[in-house]
Amino acid sequence: MKRQTHKGQAGFMTAGNIVAVGVVGVTMTMLLTAVSSGVLGFNTAQARSKATNLGISQMEYVRNLSWASPPTTYQTGVTLPPEFTMTSEGQTVPGADTNLQKIVVTISRGAQQLLVMENLKVNLP
Repeated sequence: MKRQTHKGQAGFMTAGNIVAVGVVGVTMTMLLTAVSSGVLGFNTAQARSKATNLGISQMEYVRNLSWASPPTTYQTGVTLPPEFTMTSEGQTVPGADTNLQKIVVTISRGAQQLLVMENLKVNLP
């Protein structure tokens, strides 16, 4: 059975289908972009949370070590995941007593610096 069309309507069904496919394509692209942004945000938050926990542990480790006159570098006292690196430094505090030092713990993942923590360490005689 042949479909009847009115004069001037030939091809409108095809144009409508093309528009519908385009709308669906744009909607799917927007949805995938939103999901991928959410996943990236979650991964970044997870890495920062892990870095914070590592930094707190390292800071406690350094504070419990015996006194070393600044400037000094402290060894890493926590087990790091393979993708993380950490540095721990003891620095002088300008204008302060020589029995006080600033501890700086820096944690990175790859080339991205995730966290810098600072605290003070006191040498009690």
